[in-house]
Parts: sequence; structure tokens; C-alpha cells
Amino acid sequence: MTPRSAQPALPLELETWRPVVGWEGLYEVSDQGNVRSARREHNTWPGRLLRPAVNHGGYLHVGLYRDGQQNGCRVHRLVALAFLGPCPPGHEVNHRFGIKTDNRATELEWATKSANTRHAYAGGLAHAPDNRGTRSCRAKLTEADVLAIRAARGQTTQRALARQFGVSKTQISAIQRREQWAHVA
Repeated sequence: MTPRSAQPALPLELETWRPVVGWEGLYEVSDQGNVRSARREHNTWPGRLLRPAVNHGGYLHVGLYRDGQQNGCRVHRLVALAFLGPCPPGHEVNHRFGIKTDNRATELEWATKSANTRHAYAGGLAHAPDNRGTRSCRAKLTEADVLAIRAARGQTTQRALARQFGVSKTQISAIQRREQWAHVA
């Protein structure tokens, strides 16, 4: 069973159907987030609803075929292109209420990547990674090193500390001014 929103689906005849952009004459998408094969000559399953699968990110996707080649497409993008119009440059589809499987046209909007990410953080759908300090893959120093650098302020030069710890003089200065590693007491 494919996950759907809590809203009951409308009968198929009440759905508004439009051609899938780029797949005109082959597939249609509805304002309720359904995808079906178009009624065409030599089609053994005209009007058949496609069964979406859930991808690794939790979004519904379907396989569309042309000339024997399958292309995976996210359902929310197909709905947005058909009912919201072309994607503005630098934008992507945002689920207004954060339900990744609710692909009704009324629940989708175009948003910038940063606005979409902020929306996900605000809605609790994503959590900002805490990779400060030693959790960063680029960290050269430990918290003990940072404390030693701060304790040595005024006792030795920043250049000497930079050589001792294998970082730049600029980084030593930023650590001592608490512009870097600010979370370390």
C-alpha cells in the first residue's frame, strides 16, 4: 500500500488531468497527485494508474517509459510542472505542510533551495547538523588544543603557536578572539 495523506482521494472523474510535461501523449498527472498512462494507440493499459514507490528520501516516484527506456520521476515535480507552471530558475518544489507523500497541487509551491531548507528546519523535518569543533571532518585541533591556545595568549607569539599546532596565524588569532571554536569554554 502506497502511503498517502490523511485526505481522502477524490473519485477519478473529479480529478483534473494534464499531460506530464516532457511526456505529452504518453502520461498524464492529476491535481490530486496521481499519474496514469495516456490513452493512446497500441497501449495495452490505457488510463492505468501508475503505482508510485517511496524513494530513500521519503518521496513518491514513478517509472516513466519511452522507447523502452525507463526514467524515474518524482511525483511532486510532475504535479508542480503541470499545475504550477515552469520551474523558476533556482527554485525547487516545496511541500507546504511538510508531508512528502501529499502531492496534491494545492499542497505544493516553488521555493528556493534555502527557503525549502529553512521550511524543513522550522517544521522539524530536518535537523541542522552540529559539526562544530572536533565533529567537523576538517578539524585539525582538539578542544584541549584550543584551550591551550587561549591560555597562551600574551605569553607567546601567534606565529609560534601556529607552528606548534600546525595551523595558520590567522586561525590562532580567530581562536583567541573567539571567532572560531566559540563553543569551547
